[in-house]
Amino acid sequence: MIVSRLESVDTRLLYLIHNGVRCTILDRILPFLTNSAGATAAISLAILILSAGLVSGFSVITETGLRMAAALATSHLVVHSIKRFANRARPAKTLNIRDYHVAICAYSFPSGHSSAAFALAACLLPIGFAVGLPAILWAGTVAFSRMYLGLHYTTDVVAGVLIGSFFGTLACGLINL
Repeated sequence: MIVSRLESVDTRLLYLIHNGVRCTILDRILPFLTNSAGATAAISLAILILSAGLVSGFSVITETGLRMAAALATSHLVVHSIKRFANRARPAKTLNIRDYHVAICAYSFPSGHSSAAFALAACLLPIGFAVGLPAILWAGTVAFSRMYLGLHYTTDVVAGVLIGSFFGTLACGLINL
């Protein structure tokens, strides 16, 4: 009973976001923005920042790159373990919603892109407001894009945000150079 009620609310929220916020500009921008938190882009960013820190000798940059790599690795392992266990089909596969032809893996819960975006953003927060705020806004936009594009239910995204935020915060607490 509780699960079916939650699924009903989840579906209604998805339809509200997916259909209720229709905008030609977002239709064009969000498929590209959502990929900015994909595995290739996220890992590349962590490696780039770590490399920049090592080359420049700035320990803050090196530390941030290490934190990002650790947060991405741990959150990725958790997300994909849960995906295989939960085995939840994506909304674009089960509901009558528009398909944006964005490459996806089979399972929906939790959102890996949302997790990666918030893991990275959490690692950038300690640098300061000027870096942290744009990082959080970017991560929030990625999370929104996952629902807007019909790739995830709201609970998928919330779970991804929590997982990424947790592992990003944990990495910041454990990695200090």
